[in-house]
Amino acid sequence: KSTVYGRGELQLGILIEQMRREGFEFIISPPKILTKMVDGVKMEPFEEVTVDVDSEYSGTVIESLTGDRKGVMLDMQENQADGKTRIVFEVPSRGLLGFGPEIATLTRGTAVVNHCFL
Repeated sequence: KSTVYGRGELQLGILIEQMRREGFEFIISPPKILTKMVDGVKMEPFEEVTVDVDSEYSGTVIESLTGDRKGVMLDMQENQADGKTRIVFEVPSRGLLGFGPEIATLTRGTAVVNHCFL
């Protein structure tokens, strides 16, 4: 039994496809966030998430990321010229699991989401 760790869906997707082509048999489990103890405190990874979305959907995006996903809104800028809003959040990585399909549905595919590890 071996365990493989990756930093994102694309990285794991490439690895899975390569292993499949080479004839390996394997099972894929749901993703898990790796935590570690530092001075008796449980630490988990956080990400900075930037969402560019039509202004009409900004409330929906804020609700989605600050509710059950435990995100904190850091900045919000509205561009009156093109009707877009840029919202920046700090979200635990576990809060982003399954976020892609949800945000696409909530914003009817108009949101652009970028995230990087803090």
